[in-house]
Amino acid sequence: MDNNVSKFNVANVFTFARLPLCFVGIWIYDRYPVWGVAVIALAALTDFLDGQVARRFNCVTEFGRRLDPATDKVFMVIVLIFALVKASALGGTVVLWAIVTVELLIAATSVRIWRITGHEPVVVKVGKFGMFGRMVAVTVLLLSTTVSDMLQTTMLLTGLIAGSIGVALGVLAWIDYLVQAKVSRALL
Repeated sequence: MDNNVSKFNVANVFTFARLPLCFVGIWIYDRYPVWGVAVIALAALTDFLDGQVARRFNCVTEFGRRLDPATDKVFMVIVLIFALVKASALGGTVVLWAIVTVELLIAATSVRIWRITGHEPVVVKVGKFGMFGRMVAVTVLLLSTTVSDMLQTTMLLTGLIAGSIGVALGVLAWIDYLVQAKVSRALL
């Protein structure tokens, strides 16, 4: 990692863009739900793009490593609250609350690891896949509010399956974080 790289590089711009895009998507949603969800999905995509750009163009910074997970958690909280308000009436409530629970567990454990070691936990691939599953679930559940009854059932089922997989993978990532916290504490 090169600490001489500017904080305001392309990768960090993607990270910075996540929250404004999220708010734009929410703002658009009530008038044009499909476009609103598309903008929210684009905001979620920036989580993938920032890491890819940082690694590919060798512009990883300590600032970006700290900014990205913090932005992820704020983004997820905002989107989950919005989804609970909009999509919960359709039957996605249990999955959405499970996603909220996993996000809170991971965030709390990450903070604990940071307080013990002074740095973020090592992110595992299963955690990234879990986050992807949870974002697919939220996106599909939000989209399900905009379609016909017949398609709505299919989308709800897809959202429930993606959410369940995302939650299961999130729990595995959380367990890995617990192990990291225990190992970190033992090393101190």
